[in-house]
Amino acid sequence: ADLFRPDIERLLQSADLTTRRYAAELLVDGASSDRAIAALSDLLAQAQPVAGILRKAGKKAVAAIPVLQKAVELGMESAIPVLCDLAPPGLAMESLQQALSHRQADIRAAAAAAIGRIGHAPQDVVKRLQSLSQDPDQNVRIAARDSLARLAVPAQ
Repeated sequence: ADLFRPDIERLLQSADLTTRRYAAELLVDGASSDRAIAALSDLLAQAQPVAGILRKAGKKAVAAIPVLQKAVELGMESAIPVLCDLAPPGLAMESLQQALSHRQADIRAAAAAAIGRIGHAPQDVVKRLQSLSQDPDQNVRIAARDSLARLAVPAQ
């Protein structure tokens, strides 16, 4: 694999987004992980679904946290669990709290579920979850109620 690494690294500069994504995926957990993470962050900033590949890099991908936060803000559901894995809990909670008010129901539901998995939340987040337990979207209601149960808080 090292024999081909220089060629794969050159593909990180490709104009084709798919080519860059595949090159980054091949390099993300090897000696060129820093370059791959930078390329994946760039792709994520262009709304490309690469958050899962960043997860593969583990804690080496902490430089991508700001881009993951922006991806959550823009409604990229796949960025939520990766952000929760990489970001300090307080920073992840800030993004999740904002996502609880997102216009897309799947983002609200994913954020509510993530908060439940974290296992604790500030009082204003708990109040928002209680409000979401009455959301028009069934998936949001279920996620909010499940999260509240994990936090040992009544749904209201």
